[in-house]
Amino acid sequence: GHLLNNDGQESKAVDCYQHALKLKPDMAEAWNNLGLIMRRRQVFNEALRCFQKAIESHPDLTEAYYNLGKLFYQSDQIEKAISSFKRVLELKPDSADAHIKLADIMQARSLPDKALGHYHEALAIEPLSAELNNKIGNLYKHDREWKSALKHFYRAVELKPDMPDAHFNLGYVYGELGDTAKAIQFYRRVLEIEPDSSETLNNLAALMASQNRLEDAIQL
Repeated sequence: GHLLNNDGQESKAVDCYQHALKLKPDMAEAWNNLGLIMRRRQVFNEALRCFQKAIESHPDLTEAYYNLGKLFYQSDQIEKAISSFKRVLELKPDSADAHIKLADIMQARSLPDKALGHYHEALAIEPLSAELNNKIGNLYKHDREWKSALKHFYRAVELKPDMPDAHFNLGYVYGELGDTAKAIQFYRRVLEIEPDSSETLNNLAALMASQNRLEDAIQL
């Protein structure tokens, strides 16, 4: 089933998992993998049943709790999602993915301090993640903590030089700090990576207009 699923033969994989579960009803991995397919198909009640069966068969299966959390999140059952992700961390404290999901939820709930705590925990586990550095920088940017924001945005572009979001954020912060030259430099770098970024074009044009470089702004 696993090989068929990875090969894109989803229907055949379902048949294999179901056959395996008839022979061995407590095969937790098969329940979990079947749940993933049902979630992709948006058959949420069946996916829920599969993940719960996986946990019933193997109460310490972190993947099942994580997938259950994602399912609850998708269906707007946020408290249940939080409980599932916290259970993952009880079983596997070094799960960066669970910390990230909890951070995303806290950020959506306008709880930036809690979000930041989980993102930092995730970064301690995955220190070479450009995406995490960018996420953390965004929270500091939102709070206008420019020095901390710059530190993480610079780390993000160091780890992933072609990451447009981090270059954009550097441009934004330098614009707020009044360093127009550096802001323009980073916005131009974004456009080298994503020439059609309308937000970058607009910000760059506004900066150039503020410097009375109207012809340059118009040419953008």
